[in-house]
Amino acid sequence: LPIAKAFYLCVNQGVVLGGQTLRSKEDRHAHLRWWAAIFASCVLAFLPTASEAGDGKISVAAFDFELFDTSLEGELRGENEAEQRRLAAISDQFRQLLVESARYHVVDISPASREIAAVGMFRGCNRCDVKIARGLGAEVSMTGVVQKVSNLILNINIYVREARSGEMLQFMSADIRDRKSTRLN
Repeated sequence: LPIAKAFYLCVNQGVVLGGQTLRSKEDRHAHLRWWAAIFASCVLAFLPTASEAGDGKISVAAFDFELFDTSLEGELRGENEAEQRRLAAISDQFRQLLVESARYHVVDISPASREIAAVGMFRGCNRCDVKIARGLGAEVSMTGVVQKVSNLILNINIYVREARSGEMLQFMSADIRDRKSTRLN
């Protein structure tokens, strides 16, 4: 299957399942985690494969997902601790899926924590993630942005770049439009 078609099928499955009304907060959060796993699995299917050298795994610097809140609520209320916890959980879950795939070695990004903090947001730093990934010894850099347009609309973007050249290897995006089950809060 072409990448775009396979990705569409994965996202479509998540949206159809997301259309159900989930009443409890726990059900909604569990459903968001499930949908994030579906999305991450789709991305994993199309990351580059390893060369024959070494252990056969590609080293990935998987940076934390960032929230780009363009909603009115975000403008009025500022940063939301619960949303930040969910972003951290999604980042950890994505790294875990990379490890479990047995195709990738996730590089520890903590030695670059000062550099990462100095950058602030990767989405506006003109590929500075590539330099940091290269400094960590990674072959690939992965960044993710969750754009909160409103309580009803989220856009999730994942960028995969080669650390040596900065070349974009993969870009995937999914929109989630739902009243309750998949929103970030």
